[in-house]
Amino acid sequence: MDRLRGSHKPILNDEERRGCGSILWFGIRILFMAGIAFILLSTISYFVIRRFVVVPEQPVPNVVGLAPAHALRILSEKKFTMSFDKYEFSKVLEEGRIVSQYPQGGVPAKIGSPVRVVLSKGSPLVTVPDVRGETEVGAGIKIRGAELQLGAVAGKYDNRVKKDTVISQDPSPHTGCPRNHPVKLLVSLGPFPDKFIMPSLLRIPLSEARGILQKSGFDIAEIKSVNSTVPRDIVVSQIPIPGAVLSHNTTIVLSVSR
Repeated sequence: MDRLRGSHKPILNDEERRGCGSILWFGIRILFMAGIAFILLSTISYFVIRRFVVVPEQPVPNVVGLAPAHALRILSEKKFTMSFDKYEFSKVLEEGRIVSQYPQGGVPAKIGSPVRVVLSKGSPLVTVPDVRGETEVGAGIKIRGAELQLGAVAGKYDNRVKKDTVISQDPSPHTGCPRNHPVKLLVSLGPFPDKFIMPSLLRIPLSEARGILQKSGFDIAEIKSVNSTVPRDIVVSQIPIPGAVLSHNTTIVLSVSR
């Protein structure tokens, strides 16, 4: 019986069990921290090696002026990559061409490194269309289609140009202008009427009086500055007088306050 009793393993008490559990938990924590440290060191080592390990260099090809597809093919052949940076206006290169690059062509760079490129948005100027001979509506459509705006429209009687047809324009056709620049039109009012009644232009600003006359196909032949108690550039007298019958060659003279 004594021999049988001696063969049994000793039974651990609670305190011994807790001690064993603490040692096991401590070992697990050590292994976990070691794993985290290994991962961090591996990651840092990867980026350090990638950043500082010597990589062969060669001159970057010059791709300025090329289309992106052509440029990418040339850079790939030299083992470079290409990345898009932004768009810029160019007075020289058409839309979609490469305006500039970094690194510049001929500069040594590491093989496999990216070459950033800037693409052209085209010219900052647009060409003014020729709208002479168009109707006012048709001219407006052409102007807006060219990324310009329809400006002031003045009228003028003309025995040779059909009514509502553009006689002239400003800026002139085929010139370059910034986008959304206004294009002014002079439109025919048709043949001169048999008579035209001179409107009253008194007590209104000169600019307004000029607009009224231009819409009726007349221009101011002479403007006189006179002393007056009214504000500056206000019409104080006119020749012909209001209500007078005008012909197409009538001379119109206005006096405005100085």
